[in-house]
Amino acid sequence: MIDEAALLLKEGKVIVYPTDTVYGLGADALNEGAISRIFEIKGREKDMAISVAVCSLNMAREYAEFDDCAEKLFVKYMPGALTLIVKNRKFPEILTGGTDRIGIRMPDEDIALRLIRKFGRPITATSANKHGKPPAKTVEEARAQLGDEVDLYLDDGKRDGKPSTVYDCVSRKVIRQGSLTIE
Repeated sequence: MIDEAALLLKEGKVIVYPTDTVYGLGADALNEGAISRIFEIKGREKDMAISVAVCSLNMAREYAEFDDCAEKLFVKYMPGALTLIVKNRKFPEILTGGTDRIGIRMPDEDIALRLIRKFGRPITATSANKHGKPPAKTVEEARAQLGDEVDLYLDDGKRDGKPSTVYDCVSRKVIRQGSLTIE
């Protein structure tokens, strides 16, 4: 299934995949057409940012600027339930919500990490749900909300549903307190 999912991502398709927190809606994070489809599927305005998932610090550095603080947090807490907001370098503006920043995370989930490695580039890391609805903790919940708008569902059982902590490394503040506490 990982091979099939990676091939679909290369074709600009959208998948649902497990993360360590909830199920994610994944597309090629460099393909503006695929990213636009994510917004359409979610029913979300394009002025809202979408985070991306990577499989290593090297991959993250290739696409975004990591200062000492961001690097230390990445090394200490990732993979894990942390999203770091850093300066964008290479991602399309459609992902940034009109800012110069991007949210990057490395999920603590083997299927997600294998998928990103196989694909070779970052993928979107927004929750698999319609805008304003609860994030999917199971593939069944995702399918009930998204139906055949998604090209493939990767099932790995129930997720805990606790959101990632979001920390803005540029302004040095917690944007969303999730399951991880940063002091």
